[in-house]
Amino acid sequence: MQNSAAEIFFSDYIKRKKYKIIDFTGEFGNEIQYAIPHAYWHYKNGTLKQTISFGDTKELYFFSEDHLELHTERKNEGNYNFELPRILYSQDYNMEKWLPVPFKEKYKNDIYRYDKPILIIQTDIIQNGTGLLFLILVLRF
Repeated sequence: MQNSAAEIFFSDYIKRKKYKIIDFTGEFGNEIQYAIPHAYWHYKNGTLKQTISFGDTKELYFFSEDHLELHTERKNEGNYNFELPRILYSQDYNMEKWLPVPFKEKYKNDIYRYDKPILIIQTDIIQNGTGLLFLILVLRF
């Protein structure tokens, strides 16, 4: 059962107890762009209860006190979670509940030092009726 907008507003801005579970099953690029920054917003807001994702994602959700690595197969259906800000095919461009995750600050060290922002490059192959389409996505943090 989905909560009403009023219930969500109350939970996020008035009550501010840990209630939010982010369970993402979509593609990696969408997880980096939408799910993790949304979870980070809830963490900073004090409302993040748990995150659930795929194996080897613990470092991406370093801020989550309760991160589970349960999923084994990424599915296109997971990209249609319209609760996430700006997720694919959503017409909701409200970025109020989205915060960039400070990966660079978290993982900085004295051996590898870079003055430039972190870039994450995702490639994807989509087969359509006319052949293959290669997508390259570059994210800057």
